Amino acid sequence: MSGIAISVFDTILISPTFFQFILQQKITIMNTFRIFIASLCLVAITTVARAQNAKLDGPFLVKKVIKVYGTCDECKGRIEKTARRTPGVTYAHWDADAQKLLVEYNRTKTSPEKIQQAIAAGGHDTEAHKTPGLASADSSACCHHRTGRGK
Repeated sequence: MSGIAISVFDTILISPTFFQFILQQKITIMNTFRIFIASLCLVAITTVARAQNAKLDGPFLVKKVIKVYGTCDECKGRIEKTARRTPGVTYAHWDADAQKLLVEYNRTKTSPEKIQQAIAAGGHDTEAHKTPGLASADSSACCHHRTGRGK
């Protein structure tokens, strides 16, 4: 069988439908590849944009010193507890000698103004807010710090 005999396999390779099938498969693969590359580029651009925004915004955690008036360990506990319960505050430490509260807070969730309002509502004057009455109702006699300052 030498010569010009064409096998079934040769017929399939030469037939126009086989070429159309292969061409269709190539198009499908190329379209899938294009979609993959476009998705990858979109993810890369989004990641870079977020990183740039974070750099522009700076750190979200901020430390601030606030003047808060009090006299004793009960005041210290109440001031720190009230500050820590303010949404966004991650750290609070009050120094009784200096009458200053060091707070660390997320600036996207709260502000020094809100922290001072919460402390004033808890019964202690701050540099910007005064309590509505004396100290809180559960405070001891030494904690009535406002009366000693004549306010």
